[in-house]
Amino acid sequence: MKRKKITHIAFLLLFLVVFTHGAAHPSDITFVIDYPSISPNGDGIKDESPVHITLATNFDSLVVTIKNETQVFDTLILEINPGFGSYIGQWEGKDSSELLLSDSEYLLELYATRPDTTIIMQTTVIVDTSPPSIHIDRIEPGVFSPDNTDTTNKALIYYTVTGFNEGSKTSVAITDPEDNVEDIILNIFSDTSCCLKWSPDNPISGIYTVSMLIEDLAGNIGTGEGFINVDADPPEISFITSIAEHTKQPPDSISGTIYDRSTIDSLSFIWNDTLTITPDEIYTLNDTTYWNIAILDSVSSGGTYIDGNYSLEVYASDRFGQSADNKISFKIDTTTPDPPVLAQPVSPVLVSEVELSYASDLDLHADFVVFFRLHEGDTSADTVTSFTSHPIIGIEEGKNEIWAKVTDKAGNESDESNHILVTYDTSSQNSFPEAFRGPDDFIISTSSAAGKVIIQLFDLRGEKVRSISSIGPATYFKINWDLLNNDGEEVRNGAYLAVITVYYSDTKTVDKGFVAVVR
Repeated sequence: MKRKKITHIAFLLLFLVVFTHGAAHPSDITFVIDYPSISPNGDGIKDESPVHITLATNFDSLVVTIKNETQVFDTLILEINPGFGSYIGQWEGKDSSELLLSDSEYLLELYATRPDTTIIMQTTVIVDTSPPSIHIDRIEPGVFSPDNTDTTNKALIYYTVTGFNEGSKTSVAITDPEDNVEDIILNIFSDTSCCLKWSPDNPISGIYTVSMLIEDLAGNIGTGEGFINVDADPPEISFITSIAEHTKQPPDSISGTIYDRSTIDSLSFIWNDTLTITPDEIYTLNDTTYWNIAILDSVSSGGTYIDGNYSLEVYASDRFGQSADNKISFKIDTTTPDPPVLAQPVSPVLVSEVELSYASDLDLHADFVVFFRLHEGDTSADTVTSFTSHPIIGIEEGKNEIWAKVTDKAGNESDESNHILVTYDTSSQNSFPEAFRGPDDFIISTSSAAGKVIIQLFDLRGEKVRSISSIGPATYFKINWDLLNNDGEEVRNGAYLAVITVYYSDTKTVDKGFVAVVR
């Protein structure tokens, strides 16, 4: 039997014929089937449909059957003396022997009687287990590179629909590599071969899955699947060779890779921002281009490296016009830095560390300084990894001989600095430099807490030059003299008498010593 085209109905009746005899009115009965078309194939989608009957009055009998023009296949509802109310049957596409009926149109017939009335209602129902088909024929191009500035740049998805019935719904779900889904409704009205033009709103590189679906009124589903290879990224340029920003011995060659999911269309290498050069070796494996460029002849002469700044920049673009560049820059420095000149600190010191300084400016291209300390025959090293002009070095009780070396950013190491001698003496109470070459500190240590320390400085004529102090209570005082007098003027070079007075709760001590100002 040739299947008839049916109009789209989400619910209620496909076709209803009402016959009445006697005084009853058709409004005495409502007769509704949820799905006029069913597909009893066990997939859980419209395998069956409820049949709803509502009686507005009493009847002697109520019968609902499934039949064709010549034969009754099954009785869905049989009620004797039904009263007003609701009755439900189940249309499963089977006969009374539980055998599935063949795909075709059938009549669902209601027959209700009472002495003065007979009502017959008929509606057409369909058993349809044949799914429609949607097939993706091809997708062009093989690798698609979307361009948001060009609205005509689309991927073309060619597909074919067969077995279409009126009322069928067709849709497309396109899933990107991050599992984001874009849903598209297709307006299909018949069997067709067609093309969907598509481009992502926010493109990312990777494989997109195209899932097409067609569902008819009976719930039969046809699917098709395809894939779009999207290239939304420019080439990825990476350097395999690693070169420090400052180096005294660069590599003999520089190598790297260029990855792109499409074909590399153009490639160039620029040395020192001006010179276009050709790789000594270049080849492509899968989606990656490998290259190597020898630079030894460009950075050395007669076996000696040439100090200076160098760079290699790589440019690449793919066949879609997506481009990228990457650059490696470095400085060759083979010059040995000057050794530091350490200033002699206050000695003796009263604590187990000493702050060092440099008597002359140190070339600040030094990357780090290593301090060496000799104490009772044992030598230790202390590395200052971040250059500072006033490093603090730990010392041991007694005499400590200290010297240093600097290493610059390229790894060049200086000769040894001058050697200085610092004594750590816990028995001493006062410590200050014999010669002030700039602002410096008086260190006062007390055996018990002192409330205040005052230092008065006198010139050789006995005139007070400066008074400085620090408030306790404390057992350790660090008092700075900025080499100014009490009027804020710089003092002259020469000798000065320092009178150090320490005040306790019920007594005081006085100590004296000479210092010199030497600029």
